[in-house]
Order: sequence, then C-alpha cells, then structure tokens
Amino acid sequence: MPTSTQADVFIVGGGPVGLTIAVELLRRGITCRIIEQQAVPATSSRALGAHARTQELFMAMSIYDEVRACSQPVNGLIIYENGERLGQFDLLMDAYETSVDATLCIGQAEIERILRDRVAALGGYVEFGTELMTFAQHPDGVEVTVRNTRGEQEQLYASYLIGCDGDHSRVRKELQIAFEGATDETWLVMDAQVEWNGAETRDKLQVFRSPQGVVMAAPFPEPHTWHLLATQGPAVLNATDIAHALSATISRALRHPVTVHPPTWLSRFTIQQRLAATMRVGRCFLAGDAAHVYSPASGQGLNTGIQDGYNLAWKLAQVLQGTGREILLDAYTSERRPVAERLLSSSLASTRLLSPQNALIKNGAKALKLLMQFKPLQQTASTRIARSLTGLAIGYPHSSIVSEDWLGPRHVLRQEGIKGLQIIAEQLFEEAITPGIAAGARVPDITISVLTQTPDPVQQQLFTLLNASTSHKLLIFTGRYASDEIYRAQYEVATTIQHNYPNSIEVILVTPSRIVAQQFAGLHAIIVDPQLTIHHRFGLSDNGLYLVRPDGYVGYRNQPTIPGALTRYLERIFIPLPEQHTAHIYRDYTNGIAAHEEKTKQ
Repeated sequence: MPTSTQADVFIVGGGPVGLTIAVELLRRGITCRIIEQQAVPATSSRALGAHARTQELFMAMSIYDEVRACSQPVNGLIIYENGERLGQFDLLMDAYETSVDATLCIGQAEIERILRDRVAALGGYVEFGTELMTFAQHPDGVEVTVRNTRGEQEQLYASYLIGCDGDHSRVRKELQIAFEGATDETWLVMDAQVEWNGAETRDKLQVFRSPQGVVMAAPFPEPHTWHLLATQGPAVLNATDIAHALSATISRALRHPVTVHPPTWLSRFTIQQRLAATMRVGRCFLAGDAAHVYSPASGQGLNTGIQDGYNLAWKLAQVLQGTGREILLDAYTSERRPVAERLLSSSLASTRLLSPQNALIKNGAKALKLLMQFKPLQQTASTRIARSLTGLAIGYPHSSIVSEDWLGPRHVLRQEGIKGLQIIAEQLFEEAITPGIAAGARVPDITISVLTQTPDPVQQQLFTLLNASTSHKLLIFTGRYASDEIYRAQYEVATTIQHNYPNSIEVILVTPSRIVAQQFAGLHAIIVDPQLTIHHRFGLSDNGLYLVRPDGYVGYRNQPTIPGALTRYLERIFIPLPEQHTAHIYRDYTNGIAAHEEKTKQ
C-alpha cells in the first residue's frame, strides 16, 4: 500500500541540474525531494567542463574551491593539421571583469559528487533507485507517485515539480511538450590515457584534424588522463581498434608519435540539437537536458542546465516563502528559453567546426593559418569565442521582471541648475567610457572597499559581498553632489526597504564620503568610493539605485534616485511584509535524514 509524504518541491533527476536546484532551495529553507532512477551515482565523466559563468555560480553555492581543486584549468583552443598549428584562440575574459581565469576541465561525475556533498551538508540527499511513475497537477500542488527498487510505491504531494530527467524526460513527455530539433552525425566520446612523447599541452583544448577524422582532447587533472571526442571511429565499439584509430589521427595531425591507450570509458552518441516548446506548464518545470540538448562539441549542456537550475530555484523559493509574486515564475521560461535557443546556433557552429565534412576547414587550412597570423583577426575571433563559451555575456534585457527608470542629463540640469553642468560634464565623460550596467545585465565582479569596524576599509570582490546571503541587494549610490533633500530621500528608501522587505532585500550604500556613511547606520554594508570609481562603472556620476538579483543580474535601476518608481517596481515583483504569508510550505516533511539513514541500513 502506498505511503504518503509532502514537500515543497519534487525534483526528478539527481544529476547536476537537479542537485543545483536542491542546493539553492535548501539554502533558503525550502524542503525538497530528489529522486534518481539510476541505482547508484554515475562514475563516468560524460559532460566535461565548467565555464566561467557556471564557476561564478559555484562561488555563490560555496563549492568553487573544491571544484577548482579537482579540475584542470584551460584557457584556450589550438587547432592542428599536418604538423602545423592552424590557429590558436585564447579565452579573453578581461572585458567581463570576473575573478575566473579559465575554463575548468572536470568530469560531470565529480561535479555531481561535490554537489551531493553540499546537498548533504544542507540536510538533503538523493533517493537513488527511485522512479517517477505518474503525476497529476492540482490548483494548489502536484500529486506524484514514485516506485523504488523493491517495488514499493509512495505517493507525494508537493507545491511544484521540476523535471531534470535528461533528454528522454518522462516529465516533458507526460506534459506533452514538443521537443523539436534534429539529429546529426554519430560521434565517439571517451576517457583514456594518452602518451604524448613530449608534445603534451595541458592548458589548452586541442583539435586534431586528419583525413581519418577529427579528435578534440581535453585534459583531466590526473596525469596522462584525457577526455576525447572523436568524429570518426570503427563501426564496432572495440576499445583497442578505437585507440589505434585515434592514435593515428592525432599523430598525423601533429606529425609526432602519440599513443592513445584503450579507453577506460567509451560511448557512441548521435548528436541532438533540440529545444522544448516551453519550460513550464502550470506547477511543473523543465530544466537542463529535459528542456534543451546540444552537441557536446560546444561544452554547453552541463553549464546551461546548471544556470537553468540556479535561475529557477531562487524564484521558486521567494514564491514559496511568500515574499515574491507569481510573475517571478512566469519569467523563468521567458528568460532561459531564449538563452537556450541562441546556444543552439553557437553549438551547431562548434559542431561544424569539428566535422570532417566542413568544407571551409577541410579545403581552407592554409587560408585559415594565414588569417590567424593577422593578430587583430585572431583577437577578434578569441573575443567572440570567449563571449560564446564563457556565458559571461548572457543577460535578460527583455525579461518581464527587469526594468529601469534611467533619466539623462536634462533632468540633472533641471533639478540642480548651474551646479548640474558640472555633474553633466562628468556624467557624459564617464558614459562615453562606460554606459553602466543595463537592467538585465550581469553585474561585474569588481574590487570594492567595504567599511568595517577597523580604521581602514577592507578590499574585497563585489561578488563576495553579493554572495554573503541569498537576498536581493539594493545598492544606493549617493553621488558626490547630492543635496540634503536627496540624502533624506535615500535614507527613507533604505529604512522603508528594511521595514517592508526584511527577508528579501538587503541595502548597501555606495558613497564617496565617510561623513555621509555615518548618517546611514544599520545598513547591510557600506562601500566607500572616494574617486567615484564604482559609481562610474555603474554609469553614475549623480545619485541612483541598483537592485541586484540573487543570481547576480540587475533587476532594476534608476537615476537619479526616484523612490516612487522603485516602489512601483517592487510592488510588482515582491510582497511587502504586511501582506506576506507562506505559500503552503510543508513544514511537516517527515521523510528526512533519519528515515533515509534507517532505510540504508536495511
């Protein structure tokens, strides 16, 4: 006879996407169940590589240091053919102002292990060997039936269900969501020991082209261990024959003897390029491969899925806590699906770059080599690759929960009179260099100086301050020339936010003056900006406001400080304290760690 339990969120799939969602929900006090149909954790690498934006999310999740320690950093790509280096593309990330300096080569199994440990530290666990049988949506939740390896069924009632169950998603099929796209060539992917005989390069991804096919090689942190992607190989999955074929391809491309040993893990796959018609139906959501699949040549599947999960989790948590409105959940598909759609195009381009059928590469090797010797062209290509690969340029400017009231110099002149001319001159000069951080854009991880109990401000990265909690952060910029009236208005904004949204928004003051800072006691933090460096980076010489979301994107901004405009935005997105009530959060969730430990003893 089925038993029955309850939880806030039911997650189908214990891979990196489901685990990311679980971490972010548990950090916010939201209960969740995570089931995984496989009986034991995977041990093969499968997807490989954490790009820069994903690493920034790992920082927020407090797992970055461990991920980095288990990884091999790479900072570019080299293409070889007939003993020549056709081109080299470096990951140029300086323009994105990030603390990340490389892509990290790390197997998916290792990322999953680190995420499972983080989930466990937060009081959760993955229920392996548990299969989703059926589910049905109701006005106030989702009724789910699952079955474990012993054939025992269990009924569960949750507020929301999330399908993170891969490209063959049971959740997506049950919701009858179209999964349109196409299949392409069949390739090989494997892990193997490689003897380079003095030709090893471990800080770059490498592409080897020869008449036998194309091989892409990515280094693991373990000595001589590589992740290999091959466009051609024997029709039969014979490990020895495959090793010989890949050895020949790489050796010919380098014109140097290289030995690939029989793979320790091997898989043949048909490239899929597909996108779900929507990522939400009622109280059910899709994330990761359940919503979109790409060629592994792009290295985007794992990263995009983790970013899906992070985007969805904070929105769900706010709605369940009763601090956020339903519009947050409406924005999930409108924010993440366009990102997935754009990545389909770039992923297809990456696949064609590796394909032996690519006529441009096949017949234009010499031309490519000559072009890559032209430094400006090489730098342009490297910048575009970094933009596509790292995820740092992703933004949500057209999101329904992103807005701005950004007034220009005319308003400053009308408000400040003659003194406004100096403000305008500074503003125009700075905006010619940096237009600020637009609504929906990623906030840069710049160095800041924070006031503490010590005599001198403490330097740290902005992300360290933003990631210190799971709340939104309201940055109040005072500017250099604000009047007493503006200071009073900003102070009222700060106190009102702290009163009405104590569990949703923390207030941070950014000011060039310590005297002004003393007037804003009791805020979450104060950033001292004597040269207006931070102001200018955010496009401000005058006063203004920035609201930064938990995922590090600008939700709202205004210039100059317009309290009424901020209030209208907040009322559309958030629920103020006097109106708050929890959205049916299940605090009687009993199938916890104790029950899990008891079950594992049996």
